[in-house]
Amino acid sequence: MKARPNVKYVIKQRAKNGNILCMEVEASPIRRRGKIVGLLGIMKDITEYKKAEKKIRTEKKKSEDLIGKLNTAYKELKETQDELIRRERMATAGTFAAGIAHEVRNPLVNLSMSAEQLRKIIKPNNPKFKHIDIIKRNTDRINFLITELLNCARPSRLNPHPCNMHKILGSIIETMNNKIRLQKVKVVKNFTHKSPILKLDREYMERVFLNIINNAIDAMSKGGKLTIVTEFNGESFMIKIQDTGKGIPQDDIMRIFDPFFSTKQEGVGLGLTICYGIIASHGGTIEVESKPKKGSTFTISLPHHHHPPPPPRGGG
Repeated sequence: MKARPNVKYVIKQRAKNGNILCMEVEASPIRRRGKIVGLLGIMKDITEYKKAEKKIRTEKKKSEDLIGKLNTAYKELKETQDELIRRERMATAGTFAAGIAHEVRNPLVNLSMSAEQLRKIIKPNNPKFKHIDIIKRNTDRINFLITELLNCARPSRLNPHPCNMHKILGSIIETMNNKIRLQKVKVVKNFTHKSPILKLDREYMERVFLNIINNAIDAMSKGGKLTIVTEFNGESFMIKIQDTGKGIPQDDIMRIFDPFFSTKQEGVGLGLTICYGIIASHGGTIEVESKPKKGSTFTISLPHHHHPPPPPRGGG
């Protein structure tokens, strides 16, 4: 016959002074000649132990909450630090590039004007004409790059007006309809029913979405799906632009908004830098998530009530 183990359980008992006590009761069987003939009970006051146990649980919960808050605070601090580093890097690169751009523009204008004059003098059937044409095309391209550099270097001077973001997005899709059809891209618009009027510079904002949507279509060279989602929570208006393209390598994500960084062979690497600056000048944020071979998502958040800062004094 197997011996039965001792039994332990906890009961609550009221003391003479009215306090409730936690008592641990341990019962052990009394055996005689292999038979249980009675029970031996021991009672122990574990009230203070239970209080301490409860306090430990409470303190543990507080510690876990505190660790969670510290981790969140650290993550936010790291993101803020990365943001500040990115902005500082962009400002430094932009200022440096602007200095070079100003130095290059004057002789470039002279070169472009000379090429234009030669085009008027030399007839198109002259073998030298094609070389002059190449010079003119390249000076025009360099001039375009200089303009882009200057756009990166100086803060955007906004001309905000009340705008309907859904109409802006709709017009961009309509503008790119030809390219969308040719690349066999399906467009899905999931717009919120709440479409607030935002005070924005429409021209700059169109440039942002034209750039991002164009990049998304380029990423889907074999066709795919372009999804545009909008949400409004009363304080900010969010736009998500998702593609099912080739995606962006993880190592490139942190550099995607840096000046002169491009994942395209023919790219200059200033388009997204300018987009970043435009969104920041509107008081908003732009973020990107991507998985190789699955696609990318650009998320733009714009405040509902935002008064743009006055343009900086002095040069620019």
